[in-house]
Amino acid sequence: MKTAFLTSYNSDFIKKEFQAYFSGKLPNSEFWWNSYSTHEQNIFDVNSTLYSFQPNIVVVHFEIESLLGDFASDILSLSASQRTERVEGVKQKISSLLETLSKILPNT
Repeated sequence: MKTAFLTSYNSDFIKKEFQAYFSGKLPNSEFWWNSYSTHEQNIFDVNSTLYSFQPNIVVVHFEIESLLGDFASDILSLSASQRTERVEGVKQKISSLLETLSKILPNT
């Protein structure tokens, strides 16, 4: 089984433990991890190593800060309509990422 991990943070701290655990349980398993904060490039580039890996499973794990940007620190200075607009932008971004993944990897 091939599993790809898309993270918006440096996931090295869990990578070794995860691979060691599952390699013992599922000896034929293969894992692919994106480099630090390259999740979007890997999703939108149809020639990325993510797609050449052809995973059976894709695990998506993003830090909220990578999605919200400065929204978290600006929230009190924004009007209700500005906050709604920012939230809609985040929802669209997530939707775009997941739609692209499902189009290119429809069996995942």
